Amino acid sequence: PKLGPYLAYGIVGSICNSYDYDDNFEYQYEGYYFGKHLHRRFDLGLTTGASVDYCQFSFGLEYTRGFIDVDAINNGYNEFNQTVSIVLGYKF
Repeated sequence: PKLGPYLAYGIVGSICNSYDYDDNFEYQYEGYYFGKHLHRRFDLGLTTGASVDYCQFSFGLEYTRGFIDVDAINNGYNEFNQTVSIVLGYKF
């Protein structure tokens, strides 16, 4: 079993969005992912999971959930980082 906190810092990222509103108006954005009006760089959260070792191999499943709303716009939506990971390892 695995359970513990994590701290993350976004170094670089880019985003490309395109929205079509009622076939009358299209919005496009390309640029940096992080910034004053986009997403926050820092995140703090919790990781949990489990793994099984067999001989020199390791197999596992993990879930990570951020606690900090990374949306810097504050437009009424909450955005949190979440990941589900499959872990495959080999021990030398």
